[in-house]
Amino acid sequence: VDAVEREGLLYMREEEKLARDVYIALYEKWQQPAFANIAGSESTHMASVLRVLETYDIPDPVGGNGAGEFTNPELQALY
Repeated sequence: VDAVEREGLLYMREEEKLARDVYIALYEKWQQPAFANIAGSESTHMASVLRVLETYDIPDPVGGNGAGEFTNPELQALY
């Protein structure tokens, strides 16, 4: 992958985490099953992007980050 594709994959991995973390927070607040279902879908998306990162030996930007913690400052600000 070239540099642009690499940056896109890194962003995508964290963007999927952002979506998952937000839906988990929404579920915790309102206990609506739809939020839990969507969070599960976002986890699936995260796993798919991680497999691509691993294929190209690109370090995972999510690493051990907890809920609401992001490497990308723009995504951190959105959370």
